[in-house]
Amino acid sequence: MADNNHFSREVNFQKRESIVKYIKNHFRYDTMRSWNRSTSYANCVKLHYLNHPEDVEDLAWDLVCGNFECPDWEFFVEDTFFQFMKETGYSCGFNGRSGGYIVLYETGIDASGKTVVYPGRGIDMDADFEDEEEWSIHSLQKRAELLQAFDKMCDNLRSELIYILRHSNVEEYQEVRIHRRLVMSE
Repeated sequence: MADNNHFSREVNFQKRESIVKYIKNHFRYDTMRSWNRSTSYANCVKLHYLNHPEDVEDLAWDLVCGNFECPDWEFFVEDTFFQFMKETGYSCGFNGRSGGYIVLYETGIDASGKTVVYPGRGIDMDADFEDEEEWSIHSLQKRAELLQAFDKMCDNLRSELIYILRHSNVEEYQEVRIHRRLVMSE
């Protein structure tokens, strides 16, 4: 199995400085586009950044380029994001021109009781983590725990991708599709 600590980092939860440093130095990315100037915590998941093993490199690039379908991977990603939201109350999704970043999003409940994702909102963009009145040690620990859960989720996605690529074969199949269209008669 692949190294499962690509994104995860250790944090000393007993020292405020350690927690603040971890939160402040966590990678961030735009929540929509750079025009809205809203950012949130994120991880870069572009293939050239993931340090994937050489034995899966070609398959990984073929998958990213859309050269074949991989329903097992798609289901795993969808289920992982759903479980993360259930456990933390935050959503995440792919962002960037090529979908090369996983970004943490705020969620809420609307008036009808449905979960709503707020991809345009930033998380902690202007936070002053040094301010002990605004950020108690407990609230810093909670934020760091959320980020550690997010990083662990990204590590699990990376490991599962490597596992799927190593334990799958590309098969070709022919699909017959019948299309109907309305054609004007002359």
